[in-house]
Amino acid sequence: MDPVIKGAISIALGYILGGILPGYFLAKVRGFDIRKAGSGNPGVSNVAQTMGYPTAIMAGLYDVSKAPLAIFLAKALGNVWLISYFAGLAALIGHLAPFYLRFQGGEGMSTAVGIVFWSSGMLLQINGQYAYAFILVLAVLIPVFLLRMYRGAAEVIEFALLPILVNAGILLCGLNIHSIMLLVACLYLIGHRIVKLMLAVIPDMSAEESKLLWRKWLRPLAIVFPLGALYYRQYTLFLLLAVFICFVVFEIIRFLTKYKRFPVPYRKTEESRISSMVIFLFAALLVLWFFPIGIATLAIMFVVFGDLMAWCIGITIRGRRFLDKTWSGMAACFVTCFTLAAIYSSLGLVALPVGLLGAISATAVEAAPLQEDNFVMPVASVIVMAIV
Repeated sequence: MDPVIKGAISIALGYILGGILPGYFLAKVRGFDIRKAGSGNPGVSNVAQTMGYPTAIMAGLYDVSKAPLAIFLAKALGNVWLISYFAGLAALIGHLAPFYLRFQGGEGMSTAVGIVFWSSGMLLQINGQYAYAFILVLAVLIPVFLLRMYRGAAEVIEFALLPILVNAGILLCGLNIHSIMLLVACLYLIGHRIVKLMLAVIPDMSAEESKLLWRKWLRPLAIVFPLGALYYRQYTLFLLLAVFICFVVFEIIRFLTKYKRFPVPYRKTEESRISSMVIFLFAALLVLWFFPIGIATLAIMFVVFGDLMAWCIGITIRGRRFLDKTWSGMAACFVTCFTLAAIYSSLGLVALPVGLLGAISATAVEAAPLQEDNFVMPVASVIVMAIV
């Protein structure tokens, strides 16, 4: 069979398997529409709420098995691992958007967990030492899951346990298709939790904070600069310089005319000073221009993702404060930066001890009461890594 046809069949089969929502059909058998009961979600949590835990366990077992089954069948048909995992992702999409329910399905958490279990199983075959991390996570996961009365159970699982699996997989087994898919599935689970928590706090945000939200979500687009510099450093520097000049022109016009209706929203504190966006672009130019490409791009990654995660977790989880920053935000920043350092180490771009010290310095800067950590964070971390 032609590989393209074989792959298309596997992906379509994955979508069909994912689109079968046992919660919806079990509710139909009992004479009601689960989408009009409880939370209205046809996933496992609403099955437990509307039909009880025994039924939820049945539905959950199939939901967790969807993606592994799709991956197994795709591999049995002779597909390469990449296509097989695409079939698993198709199962996730099928769960999220089944065609017979007008593309409105469940949240896909159980299906993503299935991908985590499958990829973890593959990593165990590559390096048996991964079992230590996997057993540690299970040892914490099981009591946390059973003690559902603990309000922060989901946050413990997704923000504390999943990063352990990801980093163990990358450091012990390298950056391969299995560890990458583990990372993708865990990012989906973590991102889903962040979105739910964020939706709960957005109504309490001030008008200025709400206006600046989309500027925060655009932050990951800056990844184009470190990724581009890894392959086309000179062209990326020209692009970064052009973007920097455009923002400087905006700043000049803004200060000269007092015109406020720009495509990019500004903070109230930026009305009389240079915006943090321009400062970040200037820092990225300095770092990419004067430092080795590996540590330079890693330092920019620290501020792009580490600072963003610190903000997301800090305003949702909150918790005790230190130097006007939350411990939860600081922990999120360090875990994110360490994961980036582990990825760079696996790619042979930056030695792990060097990246680790960079992650520590970036987190220290993020925790400090500095007004312009968008500049200090990449510059300080790249200098520390350069010295080491």
